[in-house]
Amino acid sequence: MPPLGIGYPRLDILDQYTAQLPNNAEETLTPSEQQTLSEIVHKRAEGYGELQGKVLAEIWSRVHRKFRVARYSQLPRTQLTEAILYVTGMEIRTGKRQTTEKAISHTQYYELKRLVYLIGACFHYQNAAQWTAWATLREKLFAESAAKIPASRYEQARAILNDIQEAASAFKSAVMELETGFFERRFSAIPLEIQELERLLSEEEE
Repeated sequence: MPPLGIGYPRLDILDQYTAQLPNNAEETLTPSEQQTLSEIVHKRAEGYGELQGKVLAEIWSRVHRKFRVARYSQLPRTQLTEAILYVTGMEIRTGKRQTTEKAISHTQYYELKRLVYLIGACFHYQNAAQWTAWATLREKLFAESAAKIPASRYEQARAILNDIQEAASAFKSAVMELETGFFERRFSAIPLEIQELERLLSEEEE
């Protein structure tokens, strides 16, 4: 009877990876392995909304404490599999993962879109202003897109855009006032210049 395992493919990816690691336990993670572990940690922290930063801090702290390392670059390569399993199976204590919530309706979305249009109309670069307004809204509400804003946060989204729109309108009024003052000062001499031009033309005709 062949030794246990011989002739049977290893289907577990983590086992395959462990088998490829060097025997030197002191060899630490390569930059690409550190990046892989970091991506797994960030993926584990998704879905906690405003608590995501605290969840990340909790995961980092618990991994450092368990493996007795100050940073991931110090983690031995032979412990990478264990670290991955530890992170993916970790029970987060900071807060509960948010459940999928119903998004805003089409009517609510178009109301937000109307406010964004008004914001853009206050600037010469309207498209850039609108893009910035949407980006600000998504960032504040931790939303993947404007259409996926949770319905329960619609009023908050509307209030954010109203504040931006008020600030944009005030900015537009200030710019118009400056432009008006500039034109009044710079163009006040135009009538005199026109009179001088008419005089020169009349002299040429004579």
